[in-house]
Amino acid sequence: MQIVQHVAIGIDLVARSFRELAESPPMERQNRPQQTVLRHLTLGSGHYPGTLKALPHAEPDAKPDAELVSAQFRMGIEEYRKLTGSWAQESQLSRFVPHPVLGDLNLPEWIRFHYLHSRHHAREIRARLKWLGR
Repeated sequence: MQIVQHVAIGIDLVARSFRELAESPPMERQNRPQQTVLRHLTLGSGHYPGTLKALPHAEPDAKPDAELVSAQFRMGIEEYRKLTGSWAQESQLSRFVPHPVLGDLNLPEWIRFHYLHSRHHAREIRARLKWLGR
């Protein structure tokens, strides 16, 4: 459940950050060159670098409550649905929330990142379940 909470924290946090940008004017991406390269490599190739360390605010609790984690995950996904359904494509592409390694990501890029991040952790969960014989 800790892995799911970690993923839910990220999805929820970024969704709330985008919601706060709803009324802001279009932005300019502020990435360093290496962030641009990493963004293109990661999002383009679909390979999530498993060596990244979770930031302190995305660390899961020692014993997360399954119902609370599930609710947080669902609320974050619902917020993304609202954003993609109500924001014009131009707004989705011109608002940015920073990623600590990949730099400024727009809404579609964050959705791609969350997909890759979740897929990475789903593999970890499957490996642990297999190890446990489940």
